[in-house]
Amino acid sequence: MSLWKKITVTVVVIMVVGGIGYDVIALVMGGVESTISRVILEKAREHPIIAFAMGVLCGHLFWPQRGQYQRGYEQGRKEWEAACKADFETDESTG
Repeated sequence: MSLWKKITVTVVVIMVVGGIGYDVIALVMGGVESTISRVILEKAREHPIIAFAMGVLCGHLFWPQRGQYQRGYEQGRKEWEAACKADFETDESTG
């Protein structure tokens, strides 16, 4: 793993743990209305572009990417299709 990838993983872990920690403190000290999810939900109702932006961000993070990951996706899809075909053929032969 490269140095920058290690740094990125560390930053992501710190952000997630810090966010969870802050959310727990906000819940205990300020109640449910102070939590991150409640504030984001309220602001998204006022400004729907926030919900759209969150969807774009999630798509960016989780949509299959080109290159190395795309090749892995293509191979997985071929294996899935072969397994489905074999299962279908087995179902037809057993009646």
